[in-house]
Amino acid sequence: MDIHDRIDTRLGETVVVASLAIPEGDAIFLSIDAHGTPGALNQYVLEHLGLDQKSLPLSNDLTDGYFISPAGRTLLCYVVTIDGGPPARLLEDNLENCLRDSRLQSLRKLWVPLMGTGTARLSLVESFRITLQVLIRNGWADRPATSVTISTPGPEANGFDALAAAIQTLVPSSSLPDEASEPKNRWSPSLAAEAVLSIAHALGKSKNESELTTELLLFALADAAQTDAFSRIGSDRSVGAFCTAIHELAGDRYEPAWSQLFKKDWIAPQNIEGGHFARTTHNAGAILDRAAARARTSGRKQFIVDDLVRALLESPGIFVDYLRVMGIEANALLEGYEDVLTGQVLMSLHNDAASIQDRLGYATYAEAIASFLSNPSTPAPISVSVQAPWGAGKSSLMQMIRERLDPERIRDAYRLKVGQTAFGALNLGSVLKLLERKKDIGPEFLHDAYTKTVAQNEDIATPPIRHEGLFTIWFNAWKYESCEQVWSGLVDAIVSQISDRLPIVQREAFLLRLHLARIDDGIVRRKIYDRVLTIWWAQVRRALLIGVGATVSLIGLGAAKTVFPDLSPLATNISKMGYWGGIVGPVLLSAYLALRYWVTREKTYAEPAELSLAPYLTVPDYAQSVGAIHQIHADLRRVLAAAPKEAADTFTPIVIFIDDLDRCSPTKIASVVEGVSMLLASDTYRCMFVIGMDPQMIAAALEKAHAEIRERLPSYERGVPLGWRFMDKFVQLPFTIPPQANINEYLKSLGAATNFVSVDPSVPSSPPLTPDGRNSLDAGTNSLDDFADTGDSGAQQPGQEKSAVPSNDSKDVGRIIRELGRYSAGNPREIKRMVNLARLYLALRNERRRVAPFWRAPSLEQYARWIALTLRWPDMMRWLQWGADEAIWSAEDNNTALIVRRLKVLEAAAEETSKVADWAARIERELYLDEDDAVEWRKDPKLFELFQNCSQSPPGRRLSAAAEIGLW
Repeated sequence: MDIHDRIDTRLGETVVVASLAIPEGDAIFLSIDAHGTPGALNQYVLEHLGLDQKSLPLSNDLTDGYFISPAGRTLLCYVVTIDGGPPARLLEDNLENCLRDSRLQSLRKLWVPLMGTGTARLSLVESFRITLQVLIRNGWADRPATSVTISTPGPEANGFDALAAAIQTLVPSSSLPDEASEPKNRWSPSLAAEAVLSIAHALGKSKNESELTTELLLFALADAAQTDAFSRIGSDRSVGAFCTAIHELAGDRYEPAWSQLFKKDWIAPQNIEGGHFARTTHNAGAILDRAAARARTSGRKQFIVDDLVRALLESPGIFVDYLRVMGIEANALLEGYEDVLTGQVLMSLHNDAASIQDRLGYATYAEAIASFLSNPSTPAPISVSVQAPWGAGKSSLMQMIRERLDPERIRDAYRLKVGQTAFGALNLGSVLKLLERKKDIGPEFLHDAYTKTVAQNEDIATPPIRHEGLFTIWFNAWKYESCEQVWSGLVDAIVSQISDRLPIVQREAFLLRLHLARIDDGIVRRKIYDRVLTIWWAQVRRALLIGVGATVSLIGLGAAKTVFPDLSPLATNISKMGYWGGIVGPVLLSAYLALRYWVTREKTYAEPAELSLAPYLTVPDYAQSVGAIHQIHADLRRVLAAAPKEAADTFTPIVIFIDDLDRCSPTKIASVVEGVSMLLASDTYRCMFVIGMDPQMIAAALEKAHAEIRERLPSYERGVPLGWRFMDKFVQLPFTIPPQANINEYLKSLGAATNFVSVDPSVPSSPPLTPDGRNSLDAGTNSLDDFADTGDSGAQQPGQEKSAVPSNDSKDVGRIIRELGRYSAGNPREIKRMVNLARLYLALRNERRRVAPFWRAPSLEQYARWIALTLRWPDMMRWLQWGADEAIWSAEDNNTALIVRRLKVLEAAAEETSKVADWAARIERELYLDEDDAVEWRKDPKLFELFQNCSQSPPGRRLSAAAEIGLW
């Protein structure tokens, strides 16, 4: 019997597709709505089983989307296909949940009709596709000792011919060419591959081609996702991946190449009838042979779209010339196809910290500025400004300049680690000597003292020799609250950062030199002497008391003979020794006291100076200073005078980097500018400044701080804003960072546009796997890539090492960023945020594909527009998703999400208006929005431009369509 008269075929060892099959088996499936309303098929089956409608479930029984009811030895499985949602999704989810029910797992024979084709209005092909997908996914399609019958309507049903054609492509005996022209079973395409060949046939008919060519194959694959044959292609990811890759790589050159072949403007092929060529060119035939060979290598009898794509791009043919017209090489297209197919996303985010790595192409700027500052002919004081908007990389450029002037390895060579104690610290004896020579202590003294100390202490490392090196200080002015604290913080930063970088002895000498001016000499000397006497007396007073007592006793014994003449001879002899003891005892006691004093003095002199003198140091508490600017500047002079130097007759200039000045309040900005101007007015300070700023923010802050001055200026002096005039006064070298001309290198540094690590083409694409790891259908049947996501060649194959998975980012991230370029100025900070968001949404896309294999993701252009809205117009995005809804919607509109409705209104308004003001008025009227001048996004021409571009796209490529299918 011809298959078009009646379907009766086997797909593998388990699944049988039969027209009007008798409802019998261990489980019989029936469709039903959420209220338990029976359909015509239900009545027929119940009558066949001898049951009445009392067996039907009630609405309370169907809350899970299905209900299983015993009917003798048979289980009746009711699947809800009508419940207010999309029937296709209801059928898929509820049938899958029912098949997973534990009561069905021991059954051996299932009868499943094409459900949802009545009131739910699913086509026969769609119902069959969903049913077969669910059976495959849950392991029923190849379960041993199991039979599954899929019952279809008879030939008189609408859509039967399309169903028969779809099922015919799954039969192992089907082949592309007719039997007269080619050996039987030479080529056996899957349903999706058959659809691609049908598109090639339709394209060929439009130019009267009589045989399949390589260029027809190329354009059929490129346009397949946009044709009405997509219902047969289903959710095959290989088709979408190839289409995305070639259109992304070709850009505007695709349509000219298409027109060159077909001699007319591009239009997606429509009304694909399912025909195919009887003959092929030599190269096209070789491609089909290669695709079939790949399928056989994978254990499949039918080649899938992925096989066809790889076979095409690995073969010669005229199609290569058309790729060159598009500016594409075959290997680049294969790489792009694999990249889109795998959709890998690097699961890491970028922070906003400055870096000395040249990711922005700023090395030449850093070298030039550092060369000026380190040149001996550039005298201090001087100031350089690094000017750019927020997020343009000012801090990174300043860090790079600092690294060239003062490498980190030198700055941190002697920094004390946590828990490390100071070695070779100054003691009180040295302090006393220094006080004696205080008037002689200067830079030469400290330099010579340090040199001698190093020579005497071999275990103290010699500092690295510095050639053209400068001491640098990093200062964040925005961390401080008041003007006084800003300058206190600057002095504290200089002291701490210079001392941290010095060897131990030189550090102590620097700090002592700094503190000597704060010490009262008399108090310190008296403190040291008092401490010596105090410790000496505490140690000798007991010995002195004992010695005096012993001496008195001995003298008393000497006098005993005179007082008591009748003493015994022994007592007389002892009495004679008493006089000598009274003489020798005090001598020994005096010697002991002198020795103890000397030992005590030496020990006291050896005490650490910072422990003993701390209460007597007059150190200003900069963190609490109020109104002490004069004291701070005086101390700053001491700090700079005490700083180490290269030679005894020269000072080492200090370069002070002031970062993020524009983050300060206007008052603090004015204070810092005035302070820098004060330092620049005299060469006493020997400072160089490198200041990072947004000049517009600084000028505005200075303008505000000196508003009263500006008001008193004559009108002819107000031509140049006062803020800019102040900046001209304190900046000798203003450098403005140019905008990024090419962000590709920066994207590569962020991992967003790195080369894709190609998946080994020799590893074949595998069909979907059941839970036990086997192929979806037994040998002799199609792998059903038409109905499931089987084209993902990037998925890990059995036995493939996990390390083979590429570690770089998908090129989709870079493509999204480049698409965002029209809405962005290329600000590096903004690009980092874009990369982070692009990775997030692509990761969500991959996860969605994992849990819902048949979900068709939005295009990269749609993702780019959504991210642009998120970053550039956050207030609009908040209203779009969370704003109160005052509009009046139709009943049909209320079935869609609010965000979709609002986006459609914004797109339609942009399509029908030409001015941003008209657009704003239109959306305010249709969405019942208040006319609020504070709502800036409604008046933004760039946002209007975005929605205008969006409205020019086909409906399925608009933002509203992306929101409807889901961006997350």
